[in-house]
Amino acid sequence: MTEIDPINLINDLPPELKSLVFKHYEDYTKYIIIRNLNGHSFQVSSLVVLPDGTLASGSDDQTIKIWDTKTGKCIKTLEGHTSWVISLSVLFDGSLVSGSSDRTIKIWNSKTGKSIRNLESYTNYVMSLAVLPDGSLVSGGWEIIKIWNIKTGECIKTLEGHTDDVNSLVVLKDGTLASGSDDRTIKIWDVKTGNCIKTLEGHTDWVCSLVVLLDSTLTSGCLDSIIKIWDLKYGNCIKTLEGHTGPVRSLAVLPDGALASGSHDGTINLWNTNWKIC
Repeated sequence: MTEIDPINLINDLPPELKSLVFKHYEDYTKYIIIRNLNGHSFQVSSLVVLPDGTLASGSDDQTIKIWDTKTGKCIKTLEGHTSWVISLSVLFDGSLVSGSSDRTIKIWNSKTGKSIRNLESYTNYVMSLAVLPDGSLVSGGWEIIKIWNIKTGECIKTLEGHTDDVNSLVVLKDGTLASGSDDRTIKIWDVKTGNCIKTLEGHTDWVCSLVVLLDSTLTSGCLDSIIKIWDLKYGNCIKTLEGHTGPVRSLAVLPDGALASGSHDGTINLWNTNWKIC
């Protein structure tokens, strides 16, 4: 059977359709899978891009792998955790941070693959990580959030108020911290005082993911498949996005301001945040 060239088919269209269809074809080909990175032996729970453009992945196989995304090759495997690697983040100096169900946080030199420091002060899994504007590390676990001095390895503050796992952390543009939890709430924290400023309620299940949109509104993804957009000034939900059929485990904002949501239903939805439609 002769292989059909889609470009030739487009060129045969009437001029008024040709430019429109070709644009959509170009857009489509920009977002196909270009490479698979294979190497982990169990599920991949976290990803972060390092300052040199390489990709770090944390897995339930207890390892972190550093990838050259251009070649698809694994450059380095970081070993040291004794259980699942759940969360990853990057410090301002380029060091990689990992949180694990072995109840530890490890700081790595991502270039050498050597462990620099261990932070061990958790009684349960380290579910989430974030970096504050002053360079301090924030970690979320069972019910509590901890703020760490990276240089000394000391926990300098503990934020208490949640009643279940803290799955997601995000630093807001005014320097406050937002946390999403299995207790179905989102809390906004003054990290200087350690006080909870506001509690956002409205989700009916675990809050799995958080991200800040370009207009500074907070967006949350939930186990109930719902995405909510919040007005932080008044603490109320201003929009509910429905489109997924499974838990919304990850959220990201694209350079053009669009919201990307990843779900256990096997799909990624892209949302126009100007009109909040998919």
